Amino acid sequence: EEEVVAEALVSLIALTDGEQQNRAEAELLRRYPKSLQTATRYWEKGLHRWKQKDAAAALEMWRLGSLAEPRDFTMASRLYYWQIRALVSLNRMEEANVLSKELQARYPFEYYSLLLNPHPDVLSASVSSQDWRAGAGLLEDWGFISYARADFGRSQSAESFYRSARLARWSGDYPASARQATLFLRKRDQKIPLTREVAECLHPKAFETEVRAASSKTGLPPSVIWGIMRQESMFEPHVVSSAGAYGLMQLMPATARGESKRMKLDADLYRKPAGNVLLGANHMVGLIAGFKEMPLAIAAYNAGGTPVKRWSKEGIGDMQEWIEAIPYNETRNYVKAVMGNI
Repeated sequence: EEEVVAEALVSLIALTDGEQQNRAEAELLRRYPKSLQTATRYWEKGLHRWKQKDAAAALEMWRLGSLAEPRDFTMASRLYYWQIRALVSLNRMEEANVLSKELQARYPFEYYSLLLNPHPDVLSASVSSQDWRAGAGLLEDWGFISYARADFGRSQSAESFYRSARLARWSGDYPASARQATLFLRKRDQKIPLTREVAECLHPKAFETEVRAASSKTGLPPSVIWGIMRQESMFEPHVVSSAGAYGLMQLMPATARGESKRMKLDADLYRKPAGNVLLGANHMVGLIAGFKEMPLAIAAYNAGGTPVKRWSKEGIGDMQEWIEAIPYNETRNYVKAVMGNI
C-alpha cells in the first residue's frame, strides 16, 4: 500500500506544477522519507541543479537522497557517484576519495562503482579450496549436485546463494549462476569477503566456444558479446520476448535475416545459439561503426538507430550526463547494465 501511495504522489508531482506540485512533493518526503521514490526525487532535483552549474546545491540534494537509504542498488550507487562528481567539481577531493572508497566497498559490481574503478581488487582475490570445502553439505560432498542446489535454495542466506551460484556455474547452468550470485550480493553482509569467484558466477563465460568464434569472425571483443548477452537473455539460448526477439542476443527476425543476408548465411541461422551470437555480434559491429561511441551503439542495439541519432544530434559532451539524459527508461538502464557487464 505504501508503494502505491508513494508512486501516486510521484505521478502527481510529474503531472502538476506550482503549489499543487509542491504539496505533493512535501507529502512524499514527509510520509516516505526512506523510500526509493524519495531517493529518486532527490536525484532528479540534484540533476536539475547540476545542469544549472550549481554543484553545491546538487550535492546537497544527492546527499539527502542517500539519507533515504534506497534498497535499490542502482539508485544507491548512482547517488554516491554523482555526489563524488559534485565534490570533485567543488575541489573537495578528500571527501570525494572517502565516498569513492565507500561506494566501491558497498557496490563493487554496480555500473557506477565500475566507472570509478573498472578493475576492482576483488578480481584478483580467490577463495582457498579449504575455505570452499568448509561450507559444503553432505549432498554436495557426495556429488548430488542438483539436490545440493535445491537444498541451498531453501536457506535464502547469503552463503547458500553463493554456494548455489558456484554449483550452478560448475554445472553449466549459467542463468542460475548469474541470478544466484546477484541474490548473494543483495543479501551479503559487507564483512563477507568478495572474491574473483563471485565475479565469475555473476558474469560467467557462457557459450564460450560460440562467443569466441563470433568474436574471431566479426572482431567484436568477447566481453562486449557477453555484456549484451547477459542483459538480453541472461544466457537463455531459446528465450523469446513479447516483441518476438529471439535467442541469446535477442534478435528480431527481420534484423537477424538482414544480418544473414549481409554475411551470406542461411536466413534461419539465428535460431541456433552459434548463429544467434554471430549475427548479434555482426549487428553490433555495424552499430559501433555508425555511432563510433560504445554507449551510443549499445543504446541503438536496444532502441534502434533513429532515436539515438535524435538524442545525440546536439553533440554528446559529457558521456555520463548524456546517458543519464536518455529519455527512455528502459534504454537508459540498458546502456548502464551492458556497460557494467562489459
